This record gives sequence, structure tokens and C-alpha cells, in this order.
Amino acid sequence: MHPEGSAAFSKALGHIVFDMKIATDFSILESQKEFVCRYCQHHEEEPRIPMLTSACSGWDRYAEHVLDHPITSTSIWPSLPSLS
Repeated sequence: MHPEGSAAFSKALGHIVFDMKIATDFSILESQKEFVCRYCQHHEEEPRIPMLTSACSGWDRYAEHVLDHPITSTSIWPSLPSLS
């Protein structure tokens, strides 16, 4: 399918089409900042790494219950409405 056809198909589904790339970029930047902060704390206290993250909100919720130190930055989906 050509990009023009894909855009036309997406617009036929609804009034608003979101570009997930921007939300993905912001999510990666937030995760990156959090990793640097955690890594720099390594000398002061016990490091809170490894740090796992995902674009899936369900995985993030699961990780919060299983891991001792999940990532605090949000995945793509919760950050998307603030960018529109």
C-alpha cells in the first residue's frame, strides 16, 4: 500500500490520526534521562538497574508489580494526549 493510500485509509477510520513517532521519541528521551540519573546514583547508593521499559502499557503495569525498581517514565500511550 502506498503512503497516500495508507493516510486516506486512516482518515476514513476517524477524524483524528495520531503520529506515534513523536510520542515514541518523547518516551525514549524520558527513559534515557531516567537511566542517566539512576546510573549516576551508582556511586552514592545501590543502583536501581537493570531498567526495563516497553511501549506496551500492559507490560509496564506488570513490571510495576514484579520488579523492585520499575521505570517511572510513561510509555507511549499515556504521553500521546498531552502532545496533541
